[in-house]
Amino acid sequence: MQGTVNSPILFNIFTHKICCLNIFNDRPDVYSLAFADDLVLLAAGRDPLCVESHLQDLVNAVDRHYRLWNLRVNPTKCEVIVFHKPLNTITINIQNKF
Repeated sequence: MQGTVNSPILFNIFTHKICCLNIFNDRPDVYSLAFADDLVLLAAGRDPLCVESHLQDLVNAVDRHYRLWNLRVNPTKCEVIVFHKPLNTITINIQNKF
């Protein structure tokens, strides 16, 4: 409960556990960053469909962890940002996946 003596300790345990989930240890191309109550999930790769799949796996893992703590992710506060090379440097096959 927010405002109790234990809340800062429990929040630190909860936040640390998210960054240590097995999914972040299994793959070298996925990362997480936690700052205060914000969480950044990053999936890197050359194939957009593969990156999308990795990112969905990350979101599902975090959602499962939240459910263990009886919490829910607020989708209205979530945002997806895609970084890629300029399209003129990417092959046509990969451009079509965007």
